[in-house]
Amino acid sequence: MTLAAILVPLQGGQADAAVLAAGAGLARRFDAALDVLHVEVGDLSEPQLFDESACAGFALGSLERDAAWRRDRAANARRAYDAWQADAGKRLRAVAWRNAVGEPAAEISVHGRLADLVVLPKPDLTEDGGALLDQVLFGSGRPVLAVPATPIAERPRHVAIAWNGGVTVSRAMQVALPLLRDAETVTVITIADSEAKIADPRPYLSAHGVAADWRRVTASPSAELGALRQAVTAAQPDLLVLGAGRGGWLRRLIAPRRLQALLDSSIGPVLLTA
Repeated sequence: MTLAAILVPLQGGQADAAVLAAGAGLARRFDAALDVLHVEVGDLSEPQLFDESACAGFALGSLERDAAWRRDRAANARRAYDAWQADAGKRLRAVAWRNAVGEPAAEISVHGRLADLVVLPKPDLTEDGGALLDQVLFGSGRPVLAVPATPIAERPRHVAIAWNGGVTVSRAMQVALPLLRDAETVTVITIADSEAKIADPRPYLSAHGVAADWRRVTASPSAELGALRQAVTAAQPDLLVLGAGRGGWLRRLIAPRRLQALLDSSIGPVLLTA
């Protein structure tokens, strides 16, 4: 797996600076092309107007406010891109700005299918249940790097892999190989009961030039998530690699608050694959 094409969606909010900096840092590190995408939400249908109807006026006012909000978000996204492009953007091999109109998660997913990596902000799951991250992850079929609001290191020096022997984390590990080879320390964390048969990942990683330490912690199935969070917090990696499971793991398998606790256990970015 190479990192040659990176997609960074900008949404016109406070998270834009973080995702743009993270995507650009990886693009510099791996000489990758960077696509910056803003999706403008399509126009809402005009309300049916009736004579002497207060509801019609209220609906029109709502449409006008919505249109103004969308214009502001688009302007903010472009302003953030232009400010960055005037300086840091000149040091990249290739940079492109793209506009799209439609539903953001769907459009990002379509464009993400032609990227090696999509960079998104870490979600606040108390507000939207991580809907954007979930939909892009499964809709694009591409790995997603969820980054915190604070700046991250261009080169993650310590990478942790949450390894349970599953298919999706195997895929995540393969996707992360360029970052693993670039890291100074790689820690594989396995949380499982004593009878679980989980293959040793170190020979595979060694074949790809990655020396890793494997830490296996015994825990019952009901205590696995808490033990994993504790182990990740103790390791303090610059990057956490996770497999997101099958068919809506973010929605079904782990409740929003529990998922947020897991994402927050890593102070740095989290790389996920579906």
